[in-house]
Amino acid sequence: MGAQDGNCTRPQVIDVELRKISGSLGISISSGANASEPNGGIYIKSLVPGGAAERDGRLHVGDRLVEVDGVGFLGFTYRQAVECLSKTGEVVVMSVERESLNQPRVSLSVESCSSGSTNSPSTQPKNQHPPPPQSSSAPPRREYSFITDENTQMVTLTKTDVGLGFSFLMCEIDPPRKDFNSLVRIKEVFPGQPAQQSGQIQEGDVLLSINGQSLKELTYPKVLKLFKSSPSDVCMTLCRPSPGVLPSIDQFTGT
Repeated sequence: MGAQDGNCTRPQVIDVELRKISGSLGISISSGANASEPNGGIYIKSLVPGGAAERDGRLHVGDRLVEVDGVGFLGFTYRQAVECLSKTGEVVVMSVERESLNQPRVSLSVESCSSGSTNSPSTQPKNQHPPPPQSSSAPPRREYSFITDENTQMVTLTKTDVGLGFSFLMCEIDPPRKDFNSLVRIKEVFPGQPAQQSGQIQEGDVLLSINGQSLKELTYPKVLKLFKSSPSDVCMTLCRPSPGVLPSIDQFTGT
């Protein structure tokens, strides 16, 4: 079972030369969940506000480290990657790989599953927004200050051969809030697919959990792995805060 994207292009490789600020590149890394990479790959987990990487602007959260100062990171464990980065000089040349400028959509190949809905893409016009979430009988834990019973819901979607029908973004909040610094949010809902047909998911919704697993502070590769490893029926908890509580999703598009 692997992630697929009908509009997917070959990964983009970006070469960056960074000069450290106060001896730091201003990034944190994590091991990923890329099944095609030994040990899962090494990814950029976050950018330090005001650090070298953030000021430069070319590195993004979710980029995979390919090479640092001529040393290939293929097969590196997290510990090996940290050791290599710690030995770099004041100026560091890095190559990173980015799947696409728009985060990969959640679309999984499943051997045998089909959507129970037969609605056509025209059942909900593109400019018509789904109704506000209704509170569920089992309210989620209050992991974020903006969560209420009224703006949170549980939605179960069944995978089809084209996936769940939406894409998501890891949104870094700058400056970080007291109780969080990043969120997983719905970027786009694709017409005629399970998410759109459910009428319960809207662009900008915050993904709180997948099959009971909280997404708080998880990296992009780990969130993607949860979708890939989930059964045909995927139960998600989503939150739709009132307008103005969070930055508009448009601010994160293409970042």
